[in-house]
Amino acid sequence: MNSGGLRFFKLPKLNFEAADYIDLIDWSNCVVTEPPLTMHIKDKDLREMCKEEHFPVLNFEEFLCHTQPVERCVKLLSEAAMNVCGEIARDGYIRAKFQARKELPASDNKGLF
Repeated sequence: MNSGGLRFFKLPKLNFEAADYIDLIDWSNCVVTEPPLTMHIKDKDLREMCKEEHFPVLNFEEFLCHTQPVERCVKLLSEAAMNVCGEIARDGYIRAKFQARKELPASDNKGLF
């Protein structure tokens, strides 16, 4: 840990052979690291916050979830994962889909009827 500096997040290794969800990460061999949402806060600032009588309100970036655009991305990512193998191929598949949507916009919407 850096004194007064930023902490780093280390993604734990996943056990893809796990038969149960709780066995995906072996917590006994995993070093728990800083959550990504608080990594930008320096150690000294965290210590000062803990000393205060009233803990200050922290402002975090807003991450949208369960909105139509997010659901569309989940669908596209799932579709890509079923059709191609590998991170680079998946990225190419998704980029090609976005490019095709730009060049050939869909015309079957409710406004046309």
